[in-house]
Amino acid sequence: MQATGQQPASDHADEATTTEELTLDGEGGCKLFAWLWERLRAVLGTPVAAALMRRAISAAAQSYPGLRGIIISRERLTYSYSLPEEFCARGLKHPVLAYQALIRELFQLTGELTGGVMVRGLVKSRELSPWLPDMEEVEKWLTPEG
Repeated sequence: MQATGQQPASDHADEATTTEELTLDGEGGCKLFAWLWERLRAVLGTPVAAALMRRAISAAAQSYPGLRGIIISRERLTYSYSLPEEFCARGLKHPVLAYQALIRELFQLTGELTGGVMVRGLVKSRELSPWLPDMEEVEKWLTPEG
């Protein structure tokens, strides 16, 4: 079983995604990725979300090679992602540190792109709170450089 998601490149839907609380086991990893994808896509657009996710995955995979199993692809104007089965299987413990590394990379990239606005919005989200890296580190992307 793989989790996949597709979005047309021109889709900037405002639809709310699920607010189910993420867990550290079960399908939490799939829900986390889907939630992040939707948030980035809704605010920045699908092509930018895909580019940021690819870059964040590539950077975080230097320390957590299992992240390389996340595939972001494009066919014509439709972007999609595919997650490895182990990211979604019920009852398996997810590599929390790997997800935190992915989030850290996303925060750095979106912080550079949006001046911390996107990071600020993500940090306030109840859905993301169990997955956040060290808040001192997050502060770097919330505070504009002088």
